[in-house]
Amino acid sequence: MMRDCPLGSPTECHGHYKRGQFGIWSPESFTHPAKMSPDLAFRILSHLEELGLLRRGMTILDPMCGVGTTLLTAAIRGYRTVGIEIEGKFVSMARANAERLKNRGFEAPIEIIQGDARDPTRLLAHCDCAITSPPYLTG
Repeated sequence: MMRDCPLGSPTECHGHYKRGQFGIWSPESFTHPAKMSPDLAFRILSHLEELGLLRRGMTILDPMCGVGTTLLTAAIRGYRTVGIEIEGKFVSMARANAERLKNRGFEAPIEIIQGDARDPTRLLAHCDCAITSPPYLTG
């Protein structure tokens, strides 16, 4: 059970976008239409750690990394990260966000690859866990 989840259940948490965004995104990143909530990403990581499924030194893959939120939050917690993003403008934003984080003193490796994540098989062999926020349908 997630101790800091308002409702006491990791499957029933709400309000992740109402809290601050931890200052991890560049201003341009706010143009992405479906950003992962940093608060939610931190909670997912905490929950996986509590379950013993994540331990320091592991590598996390986000196969649809967008502006890199999952990568950034995992790097803040000390994990190596690999992200895949198909759209060049979001790859640029994710790389800029990773650089911003590095400039703030977080040295965990963040690798961002421009590519199609529909077949991440070769990357999964080098990662311990995959976490992603799936694309949203708008309209």
